[in-house]
Amino acid sequence: MQAKEWRDLAERVAGGGLCLYVALFPFHHLFPWNVLVSRAGLIVAASAGLAACFLDRRSPVVPSPVTAIFGLFVTVSALSALLGVDPLASSHAVGKSLLRATAVFLLAAGLSRAERWREELATALSLSGVGLAAVGFALFFLGIQNAFGGVTVPGIDYNSICMLLVPAAAFALRGASRARRHRAWVLTGAAALVVAAVALSYSRIGWAAFAILIATLWVSLPAARRHVAGTALAGVLAFALLSPGLGSVAAITDNDRFLSNRDAELDSRYFTKLTWREVLTMNNRLEYAWKPAVRLIGRRPVLGAGYGELTFDRLLHGEKVLWHEHNAVLSVAVQSGLVGVATYLALLAAVIVSTLRSLRRTGSGADRSLAAALLAAFVAEYLFQGLGEPTNNGRMGTLFALLAGMSVGLAAREEEPSADPAGPEAR
Repeated sequence: MQAKEWRDLAERVAGGGLCLYVALFPFHHLFPWNVLVSRAGLIVAASAGLAACFLDRRSPVVPSPVTAIFGLFVTVSALSALLGVDPLASSHAVGKSLLRATAVFLLAAGLSRAERWREELATALSLSGVGLAAVGFALFFLGIQNAFGGVTVPGIDYNSICMLLVPAAAFALRGASRARRHRAWVLTGAAALVVAAVALSYSRIGWAAFAILIATLWVSLPAARRHVAGTALAGVLAFALLSPGLGSVAAITDNDRFLSNRDAELDSRYFTKLTWREVLTMNNRLEYAWKPAVRLIGRRPVLGAGYGELTFDRLLHGEKVLWHEHNAVLSVAVQSGLVGVATYLALLAAVIVSTLRSLRRTGSGADRSLAAALLAAFVAEYLFQGLGEPTNNGRMGTLFALLAGMSVGLAAREEEPSADPAGPEAR
């Protein structure tokens, strides 16, 4: 085989491995071969990506402001792990989450310079949401539902289901709006399934995030407005037909009682009626998450208490608090201090600015719709949802790294004269 053939093979292995990892992203915890898919598979994909770069004589790092700040964030997070209160536990979190996110970011950035892999990764993201929604609805119709009477998936709480579905919904709606001929009905139905699952998750902050996602797509994709609105409406109508009643909409977790029995399985006994107090404090996050987090930040303000999504719970174990900070900025501050917060906010800003520039520069076609989907996912999930949930590490941190890498690759995209402006969905 010639060097070019070896390089193409390595790229296919890297791209195929990353796409498989992304498509199965919501289900890694469910299968006995989790290690093979989520770790060994990603290692193979990363190794193949490095080999492709070596054979092509190019750097595996795509230079950009986002890449530089991402690297700085990784460095600060690693330092906070070494200097935290429990370096062993924090180092384990670094190996489990931070290194994985870094590999995903570098792979996504490098691959997304090519139109083919941009589209493949967008499709994989859509499939991850459709698969999660399909499993949720299969269980729903078998009578296995969450405490509110909505969709559930083993091992994922109702808020986390919605957090995984909202970014995927942007790409499912994007694919449906670009589809032509017979594929349009199939992809529209798949997108409506994801929307209905978002609604039936009963995550109220997720509903608000989804509304923001639709608004962002509406503004950034004028040509697809009717299709995006129609698909979203179809999903909402499905929710109206399947919802057990308006009482579930107004019910929220009674944290005062639920936290007194933290090992209990969430059910209707731990519900209370939504009031303006719960709205203003985001269901008592102020008392049970934000104030305790600020107290922890005051103890170690510079580099935090140590990287890892379990740091908050470990330090406050036994107290009447929520399991985590319920805010991305506070989560970073607890783990990596004010230095980490400054880096994280700079990273968010750099990613959104880069995506906005790509949106303005691409004009029309596949890349514009991809930039719009990325922007909608960032704004809905990592700006808004991050107000009430920690989206900085763990599963959501890996997803952020993927989206950020795609944004970097899109900004550095390689022009392809033969590219079909209508995208592969039209073929």
